[in-house]
Amino acid sequence: MAMFKIDQSLSVYGLLIHFVIAMIFTLSFILVIPEYWGAAFGYFAFCVVLFTQQRLHRNSFRVGMMFLKLNHYEAALESFTRSLEYFEEHPVLDKYRWPLLISTSSFTCKEMCLRNITACHVLLKNKEQASFYYDTLLCINADWKLKMPWYDEFLNKFY
Repeated sequence: MAMFKIDQSLSVYGLLIHFVIAMIFTLSFILVIPEYWGAAFGYFAFCVVLFTQQRLHRNSFRVGMMFLKLNHYEAALESFTRSLEYFEEHPVLDKYRWPLLISTSSFTCKEMCLRNITACHVLLKNKEQASFYYDTLLCINADWKLKMPWYDEFLNKFY
């Protein structure tokens, strides 16, 4: 029962940003360590940063996505709520997510958490909570109404 399409693809610009950051790491190591070892260390450093940043700061979100795919909505809701609290405590990570988390999404992490919390409440048939989180999402970014015109209809369809 997959009602929400989960978009995990990177855009062309996202791939370009990843490539540029990897090249910056590589070139900075080439300047310090000549020849091939500099490139190898630079690329290795980029991979370490990519892995640790995404694992440390987005762990609850990833776990929530896993639970959402497995239709365990209560557990997903708990994980997304933890992730939302984390990004509310660390707004700098959310604001500068593309260099810090190496995230290329056009949505902030907080917006993605709110969207998924709303989805979990809809799937659990908690209309009041779903409406509250959807309204909170629209207060943060009114463009969500344009990006998801079907969402209002979807909220009212189940009730």
